[in-house]
Amino acid sequence: MLISNADGANERVIAEREKPNCYSLAAWSPDGNIIITPVGQSDAGDANTELIAIEVESGIERKFSEEKWYHIASLEWLPNQSGLIFTARGAPTETSQVWQISYPAGDVRQTTNDATNYADLSLTADGNRLLAGRKKNRRYSRFMES
Repeated sequence: MLISNADGANERVIAEREKPNCYSLAAWSPDGNIIITPVGQSDAGDANTELIAIEVESGIERKFSEEKWYHIASLEWLPNQSGLIFTARGAPTETSQVWQISYPAGDVRQTTNDATNYADLSLTADGNRLLAGRKKNRRYSRFMES
């Protein structure tokens, strides 16, 4: 995992992993000190993707939660750094749902439980409104606001 200034200067490696348990998407904490990222792979068809926290300065990794998913598709910090929201599914046959995880405790709560297949998420700057993409037949059909 590489980080740099916005202009590309001061690039450096903060953490490395071997395949197949590579880093996936990543989310900076609002204070810039922590990166949360899913690691794992779903080639075997089971839920072995987990969230880890990486300290930006030291590169130290720690398991963020004991919970595991088949796939994590979108990840956003809450503005007050009390946790994150994300979309994930527990098995290949399940739809992606919206989840919330507290920080730093790592307590997980599923916030949706329906037939919708949720995709990308976005929060307003104050964290009071959520925009979630809905996937239908492998295409984005529309965005839902909550």
